[in-house]
Amino acid sequence: MRDNDGNTALHLAAQAQKLRAFCSLFANKKVHLSIANNQGRLQKFGDPNSDNLIHNTLKLANAKYNCLREDHIEEKDRYKLTAEETTKEAENVKDLSQMIGIGSVLIATVAFGATFAVPGGFVADDHTNRGTPTLAGRYTFDAFMTANALAFICSSIVTIGLMFSGSSMHNLVSRRMYLSASWFFMASSVTSLSAAFALGVYMVLAPVAHATAIVICVLSPLVVLYRNFEILLKLGILARPLYVRMGPVRASKWLAMTMIAQLLRELWPFILIFGWAAIAQKLRNH
Repeated sequence: MRDNDGNTALHLAAQAQKLRAFCSLFANKKVHLSIANNQGRLQKFGDPNSDNLIHNTLKLANAKYNCLREDHIEEKDRYKLTAEETTKEAENVKDLSQMIGIGSVLIATVAFGATFAVPGGFVADDHTNRGTPTLAGRYTFDAFMTANALAFICSSIVTIGLMFSGSSMHNLVSRRMYLSASWFFMASSVTSLSAAFALGVYMVLAPVAHATAIVICVLSPLVVLYRNFEILLKLGILARPLYVRMGPVRASKWLAMTMIAQLLRELWPFILIFGWAAIAQKLRNH
């Protein structure tokens, strides 16, 4: 069945980003993935350049985007926003920039303050190395300082990026680019700050309440898990249709690669934090 524009149920589910409806259709091998609508489009699944799970799934299943010649594809895909749509999009970018900017400034402020109020305090003036942190030289301290510095750097990058994305002096494409980069570094600053918090608490509590320190360290990554809950849920919903449509081997490979890429994207601050702490310890012992 089709609507007046020639769209099938798969077209409409993909266009509306209805994942459960899409999965029900995708799992049915009787549903053809390459049926064109009246405009020659085979699936109207949004912007092919965006991070679109449905789009990526259709590409994986070798579904075609349209059935036109390349020169016609370029002409039809060249969609220009109207003046009203451009103004509305610019306002959306500006509002989102302001919202994220509040969080980035707060994280930068917290990270800056924690740098000069380190756990354990400082060596007294009448001792050797006066004014230096008392816990300096420990693995956890190196990791804490790295996490704190990374949180400050990432949030500062976000703040600068949002200054450009919220400015009408730049074109809309550049503003979107700055906003997208700021979103990535904002997530990284939150990850780094949660690591710094856990490490700081561990250094203070471990000597007197080791079990409590461990519990807090285990709970702190829930911030990162919560932020990725939606994508993990979507991958779980998509798993069965992928197995049915493409077989267990290919589906498992794609799901594993997608999850690994997502983990690297989200957890790269942890790799840098704990990796540098280990290197610093090794250099100190030589």
